[in-house]
Amino acid sequence: MLGFGVGEAIMAASAFKSAVDAIKSGIGTAKSVRDIASSIDQLLDSKSKLDRAKNKKAAPGQFSISSIASETIDAKLAEEELYSIKLAINNRFGFGTFEAIEQERKKRIKDFADAQRKQAAAKAKRRKELLNDLKILLWIVGGSVVAGVALVIYFTYAN
Repeated sequence: MLGFGVGEAIMAASAFKSAVDAIKSGIGTAKSVRDIASSIDQLLDSKSKLDRAKNKKAAPGQFSISSIASETIDAKLAEEELYSIKLAINNRFGFGTFEAIEQERKKRIKDFADAQRKQAAAKAKRRKELLNDLKILLWIVGGSVVAGVALVIYFTYAN
């Protein structure tokens, strides 16, 4: 992937805004965090996409003051909105609720990445073992062919 394009950043900002609006409108009537969980998921996903867009290497032509100011202000506004959402969720469902959600999300992402790494390592190990078995098979077949040719030559010239 060459980078995080402007279109993806705009879509992430739009998703972030809609998630904030959904959480703010639903927080008062939500009986549990489960009622607004999809909006929280959308909020955290779009926030991570915005962070990736902010940290990407700038393409030529993106060094204008207006572009830099816009990105900086959007990032600050997103941080403010995220903070207000944290406060609203913690006020509604108890202190530390949003932090617990963030920690659990980070844990699950880490567990998923670890599982992917283990799966890739196991696949590489199986591939290496298969190549080793294939190499042994080739040696056996090659040795058998050489032995067969030697026997044919021996019996041909022995008589």
